[in-house]
Amino acid sequence: MKDLKDIDNHIDFKEYFLKELGIPELIAKFEDHKEEFWIEFFKYSKQLEENKKESDKKLPKLEEIKTFYKEALPDFELSFFKEDQTRTECVFNYDNVPYCFSNLGNLHIENDPINILKQRIKHSLFHFELIKERHHDLVKSVYEYIKTKQDNVTCMVGGGAQIQVFFQNESGYIAILYLSLDYDCDSYIYEEDEDSNYVLQVNGSKNDILFEEDLNIETLTVRSHASVYGNKS
Repeated sequence: MKDLKDIDNHIDFKEYFLKELGIPELIAKFEDHKEEFWIEFFKYSKQLEENKKESDKKLPKLEEIKTFYKEALPDFELSFFKEDQTRTECVFNYDNVPYCFSNLGNLHIENDPINILKQRIKHSLFHFELIKERHHDLVKSVYEYIKTKQDNVTCMVGGGAQIQVFFQNESGYIAILYLSLDYDCDSYIYEEDEDSNYVLQVNGSKNDILFEEDLNIETLTVRSHASVYGNKS
């Protein structure tokens, strides 16, 4: 058993335990038994660490992920593939727009992560095909505007039932473009009319200044971060 000094080196587990699980009340109950509490907490955090190591062994390797995308998009040039502790990204250039795919979130908690990853990639590529058919010109216009304000911008394909594009760089999301629903069946015919209006939501108050100029896109409404969330960052 490590002594209690070592527990302070595991602040990340404390943050998860207190914030993610939302049990500050539990600590209050252990007010008179703090030492015992943190000993048990340390055991728990170490078990989490071991569980994560085991689940990480099941995760697809970087080369496998590259292969999944290359098989799905053989005609597109892979511009770069970036991996860090929080995100793995695959970027393909289409008509000089860097479309980005990122599908690794929370895979370590899945029983069959490779199959789940394939499903996520399939869903992202489905949205990508619909974007090409319906919205590419709009995405390209927004991208070309943003890249005059920010460097290294990519366009991450996302969304659930609604197609979304996340404009981002290494500093995080810049803005999110909300597009059409992803219906794709014989009973649904997508038609864009003169009244179609899509929303570009600025992400973060620091990015509002980037969109003070008019983008001059008739089918697009730009919503500032401040107009929706106030001055909160």
